[in-house]
Amino acid sequence: SEPPLAGSPPRFEGRRVVLEPLHPGKLSASVRELFLACSERVRRGADPDSAWAHSASAVAAGECLAWTISCGTGEPVGLAWLAPGRHLGGVGGPVAAALGIGWRNGHRPPTSCVTEVIHLLGGYAFDSCAVHALTVRLPETGKEPATSAAPILRGEWPALRASLQARLAG
Repeated sequence: SEPPLAGSPPRFEGRRVVLEPLHPGKLSASVRELFLACSERVRRGADPDSAWAHSASAVAAGECLAWTISCGTGEPVGLAWLAPGRHLGGVGGPVAAALGIGWRNGHRPPTSCVTEVIHLLGGYAFDSCAVHALTVRLPETGKEPATSAAPILRGEWPALRASLQARLAG
């Protein structure tokens, strides 16, 4: 098993979104309901109880950091998670991580909300967790297929961050 990402997850508040951290031991029934509504695995036929148990245990073990996503309304519309992948170059090498985002019942909110989630959590992964590569995965929606999972490398992050900031400012 990979080591957990550094520390407890922080709360993020952007102009359009609020990311509330999920803390182990405080995974309520409403968080479970949101997880089940956002889970691609459950939509594809996985056992809901098994999928929830696996994800809740990953959060509790520190193998995954997770947040609820609220876009404007204050009500959570999705979940985001950051999970360490593998060490590049062996033990002690830079870490690759995965950022996943799921939306309630597969309904993606406005693009500006998605952009801000990627901006906030990408910055956290590269700046605070010191990952070397980050793979972002957006689920399929009723209209769009899942995104292909291509990693963002540390050296690419400054240009991508600037691009995301420009989109958010415009």
